[in-house]
Amino acid sequence: MRAFFTDEWMNSSFFNKLLKESLPVGRLFGGSLEDNSKIGVTTIRSDSMPCVLGNYNGAHCNENKGYEFLREEDPSKEVEVWEAGRCSAGVPGYFQPMHLTHKKAFFEDGGLRYNNPVALIINESKRIWDTQHSPDIVLSIGTGFVKSQEQQTSTATSFFRNRSLLRVGRHFLASLCGETTWQNLEGVVTERYRERLHRINIELEVDEAGLDNPGSMNELILKADRQLLGSTQILEIASILAASQFYFELDFVTTSKRAVVCVGRILSRLEAGSTSLIDFTRKLKDGAFLVPNKTIKCVPETVLLNVVRGLPYERHVKFTLPSSYDNKQMLDIRIQLHSQELEGRPISSKTV
Repeated sequence: MRAFFTDEWMNSSFFNKLLKESLPVGRLFGGSLEDNSKIGVTTIRSDSMPCVLGNYNGAHCNENKGYEFLREEDPSKEVEVWEAGRCSAGVPGYFQPMHLTHKKAFFEDGGLRYNNPVALIINESKRIWDTQHSPDIVLSIGTGFVKSQEQQTSTATSFFRNRSLLRVGRHFLASLCGETTWQNLEGVVTERYRERLHRINIELEVDEAGLDNPGSMNELILKADRQLLGSTQILEIASILAASQFYFELDFVTTSKRAVVCVGRILSRLEAGSTSLIDFTRKLKDGAFLVPNKTIKCVPETVLLNVVRGLPYERHVKFTLPSSYDNKQMLDIRIQLHSQELEGRPISSKTV
């Protein structure tokens, strides 16, 4: 009865307090989260329009997206981090919708339209970076799924299950399935793009985690560990993420009738002197780059010493291509980690 009269099963005020205490202080745009990571939060406005709140700029200038990117002209009116989280977490029936005064509207759970927002994310990434290149990786992390049960054929059960409102309810809930959204995406992209799609999700025997049942979390954590820790899927994703931290810069080329000699550097996107770069470089001591016709260590001692001293990661490399090398063929530089090979971002040999 509480949910009927107050439009909430849980205490929204207490939830707001928890978010304020748990999330970073400051504004989502122009605040503590404004760094190289682009963060977008999905929500649904009271007029049923899907919206995105983000810590980046630019994408909101485009029209006809099927959703709206919310940006204030006055930076002082931008939403706080906790407000963005609250807008996205306002599950109808559990919490009241979040009212944003500057927007003059109420907002609630973005999962009502984008329970798995992978298509929206791909669209936003193209608008932010204005590129037609495929991403290094598209990683989607689910919250668990239950395999469909066999259709029940009992006459008594079917009578109630087949009432129109219940059918509509079942179909609506099925439309929110993040796993189905992912499978639909895999079916419409090219084969080359599909190779870059990765989905992490654990299989559940039943719907084990009620929204109001935090006591089930420990068992879910153990189940996730059993299914994922040390799996080939996790190792592959880790390797791809490692490879995406590098890029190749060509310094100069010498040519002859027989061969093309390329000299360049493999560089890291991580900031020089940062703890992230130092730790990452140390973990790559046993890794190797696979350049044309040779294999070289990722981290010779001199490179590691330079990184620890605060210098950028820089691995000099020299390799040879035959003069007959097809200009239209892509030049692959790979990284080998945990005995797995994966493709880095290729460059055209015509450019070389």
